[in-house]
Amino acid sequence: MTRRTAMNRLDRMIARLTAQRACLAHCAALIADLPGPVLEIGYGKGRTYSFLTEVLPTREIFAFDRDGAPSTEWGPDADHFFAGDFGDTFARVLARTGAPAALAHADIGSENAARDARLAAWMSGALPPLIAAGGIIVSDRELKVAGGEALPLPADTGSWPYFIVRRPAP
Repeated sequence: MTRRTAMNRLDRMIARLTAQRACLAHCAALIADLPGPVLEIGYGKGRTYSFLTEVLPTREIFAFDRDGAPSTEWGPDADHFFAGDFGDTFARVLARTGAPAALAHADIGSENAARDARLAAWMSGALPPLIAAGGIIVSDRELKVAGGEALPLPADTGSWPYFIVRRPAP
């Protein structure tokens, strides 16, 4: 058996979820006074979506996933879920949300580094137009947002890499 990383898979999952929780709670506080919905990109099993509904109970949250509809009891309804390729679904976001988002969480990482790099590069340009000026993008992959301000991570993020960027004002 070959060891692929210095950290076992259980500890990797714990580190990733710890970072997500800390960063999302921190970013929820950062957007407290900024109007707009929230975008959860990479719905997966709905863990972070569920967390966002708790820390941002008054916000409208729209979820995106490439692979079909949510199957959990706490998932979004059909009006708040975008299924399919992000390139196709992002084109319809503003028509459905009615306003740019105050916060976007992009959980787009996989074990395929080349695919992740391509998606992060594409998303670096495609996501900012959907975000309000001063809005926040938090991601498990570094997005290079033109003019964006990289923000420090909260102290309790742990060892997993996460990235927070504020979209510049016009």
